[in-house]
Amino acid sequence: MVEKAALNQNGLKKDFKTAAHKPVNLILVSLVFGLIYWVIEAIRDVFTFGRGDILHRLFLPGTMSFWMRFLALCILVLFGVYADTLQKRIKNQKDLKTTTRSIILSGIAFGAVYWILESVRDTVVFGKGNLIERIFMPDSMSSWMRLLAVFVIVLLSLYVQNLTSEQFRIDKLLKDARDRLESAVERSMVDISKNNNYLRIENEELREQKHSVDKVFRLIKGRSQCASMMLRNSDPNLIMNLTCKSLVEEAGFRMTWVGMISEKNPQPLDNVAMFAQNAEDIDFLGCQPEEYEMDRWPIAKAVERNIPCVVENLLNPMYSTNWCNTAIKKGFQGLISLPLACNGKPFGTLNMFSASDLKLGSEELDQLKGLADDLAFSVQKLQQVV
Repeated sequence: MVEKAALNQNGLKKDFKTAAHKPVNLILVSLVFGLIYWVIEAIRDVFTFGRGDILHRLFLPGTMSFWMRFLALCILVLFGVYADTLQKRIKNQKDLKTTTRSIILSGIAFGAVYWILESVRDTVVFGKGNLIERIFMPDSMSSWMRLLAVFVIVLLSLYVQNLTSEQFRIDKLLKDARDRLESAVERSMVDISKNNNYLRIENEELREQKHSVDKVFRLIKGRSQCASMMLRNSDPNLIMNLTCKSLVEEAGFRMTWVGMISEKNPQPLDNVAMFAQNAEDIDFLGCQPEEYEMDRWPIAKAVERNIPCVVENLLNPMYSTNWCNTAIKKGFQGLISLPLACNGKPFGTLNMFSASDLKLGSEELDQLKGLADDLAFSVQKLQQVV
């Protein structure tokens, strides 16, 4: 039994390593930022200075424009290489503030290097004054051109800083969960070796504990995937749909959907994203408004009180409504509704149906609440940008 527990422990360690998300290739990210800068430069040349059409400025810029863009692109790629190397060392860093601060300062430093190289070019190649003058007192045209490139470089450093902070947070979360698991398994192994008379009882406890840990692990894995997906995508609807899909495929829920508060829609919530194990279950969301019976509708309580609403079993007479009865016929048994809020005001809910009784521990509920908060923050920010 001791050897079997040790094998289980090693297997769970491998699962946690697999759950760690892959870091984003920052070299490719820097190339994308470089292309964005190239396009902005072309647009500026066309609409500000009237230099030809947009395709001409994109693919056949003048010698001066090509030099400036190429130099900025090289600086961005060099910063991407540096940031990618730094990201690979982040797991060995204990001081997150120092690491993230160094990323921002590095971005500013790369921007300063670009500024100085532009000044050297103006002085040596074009003979425009002396070096000190070109560094500290460039003409307005040169200042505008340089500031645009410096802005893109600093913007890239801010993106890398946010990405690094998120990676550090997720890695720390996984490490803490793994440490707790290892500690629990070790204590159980000691107890088994001390007294074989309690072997049967302790085996039962270990199975229950592993089941609970597996559920937490699936939620952590799903949340990790959702956080990584939120960083990679800028479409709020795509993010919500992928979140629903991840909760069904990774966390084991039967159906998940996101509802938004809408005054135009006659239904209590406007269902904007959804995913189910069986596609026909989605038809359930087309219930008529009168079927909800708002005073006993669990999701309405989550919106009104701005707190999670957990229904362990829909057969509870407290929730006996046409809506719940229809859900039971579909094979749903448990429900959790998490409010999506901005500045303390709910604007929607993240809802999950389970096929069995929904018994959540405090840690599992915290993971789901954290995921809902992440989703609400991402959706609000992206909608503001749009």
